[in-house]
This record gives sequence, structure tokens and C-alpha cells, in this order.
Amino acid sequence: MQPDRVWRWPRWIYLASEEEQSAYIAEALRLAFRQGVAGVFLWCYADYAPALHSEPPYDLAQWTRTCGLLRADGSESRP
Repeated sequence: MQPDRVWRWPRWIYLASEEEQSAYIAEALRLAFRQGVAGVFLWCYADYAPALHSEPPYDLAQWTRTCGLLRADGSESRP
């Protein structure tokens, strides 16, 4: 758990590992397509560059920094 100050007061957030993110996305997609969805939207395409981590809103919203399908260097996050 990590402290997050985006909402004017500290709150604790869970930062999932790449393995946990991968398993979650795989299961969510499997269930969605089994139900017949036409498509999905995943947030977000790539992690934010470390140079942006000190800029708003990423300075406070740590959880937004590494939620991409690709890492900031362009390499694939764990499938």
C-alpha cells in the first residue's frame, strides 16, 4: 500500500504488480468477450515517463504512473 494525496487528504492505495495487472486484464477480457461485448477500452496505452512523475497530477497520483500496457521505455508490460 502507498499513500496517495490526490483527494486533499492521505489515503492508502494498492499498487498492483505487473503480474497482478496482467492476470486481472486477461480475466476481465475473457469474461467480457464471453458475454459478447463488441470491444473494450483499456487505460492507458503506456506508462508515463519518469520525467513526468514530479509534475501534476503524477506527483500526487502515484497509481497513474504505471498503469500502461507498455512501460515508459516502450517495452511490453508482462503479458
